Amino acid sequence: MFPNHIPNHVDQTVMAVTKAVVLENSADLGIVFDIDVDRSDVVDREGNPINDDRLIVLMAAIVLKEHPGTTIVTDAHTSMALTRFIAYRGGQHCLYRVGYCNVIDKGVQLNKDGVEAHLMMETSGHGALKGNHFLDDG
Repeated sequence: MFPNHIPNHVDQTVMAVTKAVVLENSADLGIVFDIDVDRSDVVDREGNPINDDRLIVLMAAIVLKEHPGTTIVTDAHTSMALTRFIAYRGGQHCLYRVGYCNVIDKGVQLNKDGVEAHLMMETSGHGALKGNHFLDDG
């Protein structure tokens, strides 16, 4: 049951409702998941969306702090600014084919080959962590 809105993180109405709730409650952030909870978008404390490259930047900053030097695998839709951010934080950026299965499979393969890859993420909001057994999890 979804009493407040449809479970679609890219729907503008859903994001507007989330922004309003975050602002009304002075929350630090709001997270919107899709129906099967494998994609997400975030709204910051000021109601600004954190999605696409910005969501990967947020996740990469956390992962690189916990796993310095790790490789971050993303789909080819990401920007060169993301590549520079990851390098600035001491990580490696592996751009790979579009499709979350492709991105996750590349991370699994890199780890099998001895290259630590702790985050695999698409601009769509699909993401997987090595520490979560590479499960596609928003």
